[in-house]
Amino acid sequence: LSIEQQHSARAAYFLDLARGAIVQASGVSNFPPSIDIQSPKEGTTTSDRELEIHVVASSENYVSAIRVAGERCFVPSSAKRLAVSHRVSLVPGSNDLVIEAEDLAVKKTKVATHIVVDIDGPVVSFDNAPSGDAGFSGVVHDPSGVTAFRVEGQAVTLSPGDAGQALFAVSSANVSQ
Repeated sequence: LSIEQQHSARAAYFLDLARGAIVQASGVSNFPPSIDIQSPKEGTTTSDRELEIHVVASSENYVSAIRVAGERCFVPSSAKRLAVSHRVSLVPGSNDLVIEAEDLAVKKTKVATHIVVDIDGPVVSFDNAPSGDAGFSGVVHDPSGVTAFRVEGQAVTLSPGDAGQALFAVSSANVSQ
C-alpha cells in the first residue's frame, strides 16, 4: 500500500525524511515557498467574526508547514503544492493576518492580508436641529468609511472629513415639511 491509499503518520514522517534527504542531496532551490491566498481577497470587509482562510503554498523543496495567524495548520505530509483551509477569529475593526509557509530546506515565507470587520452601522451627529425653514448639517462617521447618506430618500452630498468622517449640509428645500 502507498501513503495515498492508506495514510499513516508513520509513513508521512518517513516520507518527509526521504524527501528532505533528496532535497539536500540534489541541491536546495534558492527560492522560498510561494503563498497564494485564495480567499478572502486583500482588503475584504465582512460582518463575520470568524472567517475561513484558503491558502495554497508551493515549493520545489516540498512545503512542510503552514501557519495562519500564528496557528499551525494540519499538513498530513510535505508536498510541492499544499492547499489548506483554516478558520480564524476576527475582532471588530482592522485585522492583519500573517500567513507563513516553510519547506523541507527550512526556507520560509510570510505574507499578510488585511481584513476589516464592520459590525456597527454609521453614527450621525447633527450640528443644529432642523427647524422651520432652516436646513441642518452634521457629521456621519463609520470607521469603515461612509459611501452614501440619504435624507428622506434623497442623496446628500458628502464632503470628506477625518478618520472615516463625512460632513453634510441639507437645505430646507431638500426636506419635506
